[in-house]
This record gives sequence, C-alpha cells and structure tokens, in this order.
Amino acid sequence: MCQTRAFTLVEVVVVSALILLASLVAFHTAEIVSQREKEERLRYALLDMRAALDIFFQDSHQNPAISAGQIPRFPKTIDEMLLTKRPVPGGSFYLRRLPLNPMLKNTNWHLVIATITDDITSELVPVITDVRCPDTVTPPDGLNGIPYKDW
Repeated sequence: MCQTRAFTLVEVVVVSALILLASLVAFHTAEIVSQREKEERLRYALLDMRAALDIFFQDSHQNPAISAGQIPRFPKTIDEMLLTKRPVPGGSFYLRRLPLNPMLKNTNWHLVIATITDDITSELVPVITDVRCPDTVTPPDGLNGIPYKDW
C-alpha cells in the first residue's frame, strides 16, 4: 500500500495568509518610499524657485530692464525669470526651465503675488514674492502632517 503525503488545508491557509501579509507590508512600504521621493523632489523644486526669486530681488539693483522706480523688486511673471539674464558677466537665466511639480506631474505652481508701488508712475505693480504647491494636490498633507500648500 502506497501512502501519499500532502499539505493539509490548515497549512495551506496559514502559508497563504503569511504570503498575503508580507505582500501587503511590502506594498505599503513601496507607497511610502514613492511618496517620500516625490516630497523630496517637491522640496528641491521649491528651494530652486525660491532661490531664483531671491537672486532676482538682489540683482534688481543692477538690472537695466527694471525701471528705477521699481527697485528693488521681485519678478512680475515667471516668464521674466525664464527670459531675463543675470546682470553679471557671463550671467545665466534665473531659471533655465520651470520645474516639474512632482505631486501634479506638471508645471502648475501657486504663485504668491504682492503689489508694489512704482515710485515714478504711482501705479500698483503685481510681483511674485513666493511659490507654493497648489492646494489641489491629493493627498493634501505630506508624510510629516504639514499640508503641501504650506511648504
């Protein structure tokens, strides 16, 4: 008489449950790692654009394209940062390209606008003072609990 060996139903269910549990943990970890990478790219994009804004403001004293009544000032548009060269020998553009927003996978950014008064014409001139992530991002909060729009 030949005796066959096989797994019992309980053994199969236990092993299947362990495999399912391990795959769920791995999937959740992969999501967190992916989210962390996006947040790091977002942080660097915001730092780059804010640094370009600060440099534009500092250079506005020397920039011949800016009228004397508006010095010092931030740029009026993003295009001004993309198309204006720094007023130093061999100066490059303030921004080579508009960074990609990793949360939206496009170049949409929330521009914080302030107004300055032109000393010569007494007109109000809108300028960009800061750049933020739009509040339409899902999920709205980062892994640190701070909303992306406040970064």
